[in-house]
Amino acid sequence: MSANLQCKNCGTQLAGQFCSACGQAADTRVPSLGTLLLDALGDLFNFDSRIWRSIRLLLFNPGRLTREYLEGRRARYVPPFRLYIVASLAFFFLLAALPDRGEQQTEAETPIPAPADADGEQPRAGFNLTFNEFGRSGTTCELGDLTGWNPELRARLQEACERVGASESGFGRALVENIPLMMFFFIPIVAAIMKLLYALARRKYVEHLLFCLHFHAFFFLLAIAGVLAVAATLWLWNAGIGTSPPPGRLETAVSRVARTTMIPASARRLPNPEPATSENIRSGLEHWADHCASCHANNGSGDTEMGRGLYPPAPDMRLAATQNLTDGELFYIIENGVKLTGMPGWGTGTDESARSSWHLVQFIRRLPSLSEAELAEMEELNPRSAAEWQALEEERRFLFV
Repeated sequence: MSANLQCKNCGTQLAGQFCSACGQAADTRVPSLGTLLLDALGDLFNFDSRIWRSIRLLLFNPGRLTREYLEGRRARYVPPFRLYIVASLAFFFLLAALPDRGEQQTEAETPIPAPADADGEQPRAGFNLTFNEFGRSGTTCELGDLTGWNPELRARLQEACERVGASESGFGRALVENIPLMMFFFIPIVAAIMKLLYALARRKYVEHLLFCLHFHAFFFLLAIAGVLAVAATLWLWNAGIGTSPPPGRLETAVSRVARTTMIPASARRLPNPEPATSENIRSGLEHWADHCASCHANNGSGDTEMGRGLYPPAPDMRLAATQNLTDGELFYIIENGVKLTGMPGWGTGTDESARSSWHLVQFIRRLPSLSEAELAEMEELNPRSAAEWQALEEERRFLFV
């Protein structure tokens, strides 16, 4: 690095890969798309980041998060306003993504009639609001007999009723859509009320405001968990517990991200300590044929009776989804397995077990380019049932005896 190189952000003399004054990286070249995405999602997928540390504390001890902030320990957590905004946006985005049953109503459906009085007659005075479904389309407003009412008040009621009836999305829907804004302005009011109620505690208004922000963020996180739990229950109820339907794209994508996230970063970066010699690759081939081929097939396609019956089905390990994993990730999966799948953990904690797993990693890299001779050799190494061994013995006797 040049001795005269200066930080592009603050102008401080650089003495390493990062500026000692502002922390900006010395490398300021235009990043690639992959680098840009990793930079954007790095904090989200890093379990040691501020967002996950804040969420863990918020879920299990929200009051402590406020106390940590007030006591000056702030750099390790997400700022209160940012945490509230992220939690509220996530909740209302999830709520908006839910199916709108009101849109599925047919024209033949009629609004729920206004409640009848004790004599079975519809009320004749005042005004009635009728919702087909709260917050959905189909809101109607009817004015009854307003004789004797103040003319100015009657005119206002008539105008309000016309506005409700003219709204395509309905009064209830408009109310639901404005809840985020109402809650945002409601928080300072609640903080002011708490300031009055706890005046003897001599706490500043901002302290109550911070507590309210954390409390509402806690509420949103619980609501998100509740919505996801209900959605998962309904999905399981409709899909059943069978393994015949293959996983959808969303489920596949989420499970892959979860798998990558759960593998420790130190394990992902592990290099293969075993040299890629023909002997080691041969060891991996034998291991694969004896232990893995029953599910993954000799060629790694997963096209076996057992592999197709798993949920999720055994993946085609010749494709990029597997080949793009690091050696460390493959080693970790082989040694520890993957929960909620048919992939067992083969590791025993011994050096010999680790060596065999590293040899298997080297063989997995060869799956896309296996020769016919190697496949034929693997068929001879595949485990056989008692019936298969008996058939082979009878064939041998027939040919050579």
